[in-house]
Amino acid sequence: MSSGGLALLLHRTPHRFSGLTTVGTILYILNLAMFLLIVAGLVQRFIRDPSAFKKSLKRHGEGLFFPCFWLSVATILANIQTYGIPSSGPWLIVTVRVCFWTYAACSILNAFGQYYILFTGEHLTPQHMTPSWILPVFPAMLTGTLASIIASDQPIDRRLPILVCGLAYQGLGWLVSLLMYPIYINRLMSAGLPDINTRPGMFIAVGPPSFTALALMGMSSSLPQGYGYFAEHTSAIETLQVMALFSGIFLWAFAFWMFAIAVISCLADARKMSFHLT
Repeated sequence: MSSGGLALLLHRTPHRFSGLTTVGTILYILNLAMFLLIVAGLVQRFIRDPSAFKKSLKRHGEGLFFPCFWLSVATILANIQTYGIPSSGPWLIVTVRVCFWTYAACSILNAFGQYYILFTGEHLTPQHMTPSWILPVFPAMLTGTLASIIASDQPIDRRLPILVCGLAYQGLGWLVSLLMYPIYINRLMSAGLPDINTRPGMFIAVGPPSFTALALMGMSSSLPQGYGYFAEHTSAIETLQVMALFSGIFLWAFAFWMFAIAVISCLADARKMSFHLT
């Protein structure tokens, strides 16, 4: 995820030089290679021990990170849009659209299935709460971010369904996260900070407001002018863009507060910290 996210960041940065796109492309190829290598290793593990897959989903410390597979897929699709479409034919636009709807279906099924496993599996108390509890709905939430990235290049008659789907999924992810935040704050107030080696996981809580702000502004910028409802209400797009900007600023402050808490918590005991998978 990180290498793919860095490739996206390099493409979006306003301060550019001639080789920046090449650097981003290399990072994207590296991201693909690492993704395939990790998936191959996991497939080999599950082939050698078929019961390991089911056990890994039920194991709290491991199962909560299964959504990272779908987050990696979302990053790959976003990079296909960013680096692939400008240098390819219209066939890739269709391919990205098909992949988007496939991803949307898989991500919502993942959100249903993983939370069902959490609700019926090992019982956890608020003292066990970590921001990783949000991860099962993260892939569905990133459908909104993905929609904001790909919609502008889609045919005008296909664009609005993508944006509506993205908005619905983004709302789902944000509202589920909003339900989790009181448990998280209660855990911090009653039980203190997480274990030193798991504190980097606090940065997960920064994601929902950040991605929601990004998705709202991106989707409002991709609304189809002169089509359907927007053909009859010409000022609606401008109104929605202003609302998205105000909402984005509103959410950004909350995201920055979560980010600052996570940074301070990690730096406070950084010398005692060692590598931990979670």
